[in-house]
Amino acid sequence: MRAPRRNVWLEGALFASVSLVFATTASAKQPPPETNTDPGCEDAGVVHFANASSKLNSQAKKSLDEVADKVSGEDVKIRVQAFTDPTGSADANQALSEKRATAVEDYLRRKGVDPDEVTTEGRGEAPAADDKANPADRVAVVSTCKRTTAEPTPAPAPAETPPPPPPVETPPPGPVETPPPPAPVMVTPSEEGLHARAYEPRPMSGIGIGITAGAGVVDFTQQRARSFTDAGVTWDARLTLGTRLPVGLDLAYVGSSQNINLAGFSSDAYLLGQGTEAALRIQYPRGMVRPYVFGGIGWRQLSIKRQNVFGTGFNDYDNQGLVPFGAGLAIGQVNGIMFDLHGTGRVTFDDDLLRNVLQNQGENSHTNTWDVTARIGGEF
Repeated sequence: MRAPRRNVWLEGALFASVSLVFATTASAKQPPPETNTDPGCEDAGVVHFANASSKLNSQAKKSLDEVADKVSGEDVKIRVQAFTDPTGSADANQALSEKRATAVEDYLRRKGVDPDEVTTEGRGEAPAADDKANPADRVAVVSTCKRTTAEPTPAPAPAETPPPPPPVETPPPGPVETPPPPAPVMVTPSEEGLHARAYEPRPMSGIGIGITAGAGVVDFTQQRARSFTDAGVTWDARLTLGTRLPVGLDLAYVGSSQNINLAGFSSDAYLLGQGTEAALRIQYPRGMVRPYVFGGIGWRQLSIKRQNVFGTGFNDYDNQGLVPFGAGLAIGQVNGIMFDLHGTGRVTFDDDLLRNVLQNQGENSHTNTWDVTARIGGEF
C-alpha cells in the first residue's frame, strides 16, 4: 500500500520557488534511476525534463541529434525508459512517463532514426526513499543495444547413429558471484540534456577560427567634435583566432562614414575613416553564448571628402594611432554560423584633424570615438 501523499499543489509551489541553478545542482548530486539493461546494451545518456512536462529543451534536442548521428548506419537498437518524481498520483505519473518516452522517440524519428529500431517504456515513478520531488527522477534514460545475430544452422548429420557421449561429471555447486552494479551516470551542474562530455563537438581547426563581417553606428565622444559631424555608420571584417580558447586574437579592418554638419561646407561633404586593428580578447570559450572583453592597438586615417578645405583650418586627412577596447557577446555552435555583438571605445593619439580649429579656441581636439556593431559569419 502506498503511503499517503503530500498536497501536490503545496509541493509544486515550493518547488517552483527554487531557482534553476539550485535544481541543476541538486540533480548533479543524484544518479538517474536504475534501468533494466540487457547484455549488449549501454547507456547513451539522460534527458532531463521540467516538472510535470514532457517537452524537450534545446540542449536535449542538440544532444539527441548527436545520438542520431552516432547510430546512423550502425546495427543497433535504441531503448528509451522514462521516469517521473513521486509527486502526484501514480496513474498520472505513469501517463506522464509514457509521454516523455514518446517525446524522445518522436524526436529521434524526425532525425531519421527508423521507428522500428526504437522501443519505449514508461516506468512511472522512479524508486525513492521518500516522496520528495527530485529533479534527477524526471528523466528519460537512452540506451543503445547491439543486435544479436542468429547462429547458422548446421548441416544435417549423416544417417548413422553416433556413439553415446561419455558421462559428464557435474562439479559441486559453489558460491555464486554477484557482478558489481554498473556505475551511475553522473550529471554535471553546468549541463542539461544528454550529459556525456565525450560527445561534445570540437572545432575543425582545433582552436576555433571565426570569420565575421557586419555594421553598426559610430560617433565621437567629445561634444565639440560631435558638433562638426552627425552620428554615422561603421563597418568591419574580422578574423578571430582561438574562439574556443580562454584567450583569442582579433584582426580587423574597420571603416566608417559620417556626414559633416558645418556651415560653409558642402551639403554632401563627409568624413571617411579606414583602418586596421589587432586586439587580445579574454573570453568564456565553451557553450553557445560566450561573453568576452578585449583591448589592443590600431591605426586609422580620417579624411574629408567632397570638400575643399583650403583656408578652413582643417586638414585634408589625418593618420591616427588608436587604442581600441570594449566587450562583446559571441553566439553560435561549433562549426556553424556565428553572431557577434560588441561595443568599442577608441582612444586616439597623434590626431591632428581638428587641432588647428579647436586648440586655438582652447578646446580638446581629440577625435576619440565609440561604436556598437553587429556581425555575422562562421566558425570552424
